[in-house]
Amino acid sequence: MPGEVIVIAGTGSPGRAAAIAADLRMFMGGWAIERFLDGEVSAQPLESVRHKEVVLVQPLSLPLTNHLAELSVSGKRMSNREAL
Repeated sequence: MPGEVIVIAGTGSPGRAAAIAADLRMFMGGWAIERFLDGEVSAQPLESVRHKEVVLVQPLSLPLTNHLAELSVSGKRMSNREAL
């Protein structure tokens, strides 16, 4: 359904994202994040996000580089609408 909103959490803020989703009565989406030994990050939604508004919740706290990498990969994935 167009215009539906889904909240997705990075690894730094799953509790905060769940609270936001509950307070705003939004669906909390699942997200699989995989880290590789060379520092690369892979992110994959666990359900379709096509034709949905996506809110990514990720703090910019320590470990900052890890959180920024997740946010960057997740944002790129959503903006390209590659996700399922």
